[in-house]
Amino acid sequence: MKKGDLVRYKSGTIWDVEDLFIVLRVSSHKKPSERRVRLYNPQLEGSTIIISWDEREIMEVISESD
Repeated sequence: MKKGDLVRYKSGTIWDVEDLFIVLRVSSHKKPSERRVRLYNPQLEGSTIIISWDEREIMEVISESD
């Protein structure tokens, strides 16, 4: 998962969300436990959400950026 990728929650997870998100930023902390991923979806109130590096496992990349 990298900046510009189009992602969504995997089906069968507890979220079961079909909304699509664009990855805006992946923090570059050395410790994985401190890394965060900022996702954008214009349909959400506030437009962005931040997930932990571990939560990326329940996301799937639909389209990779160049």
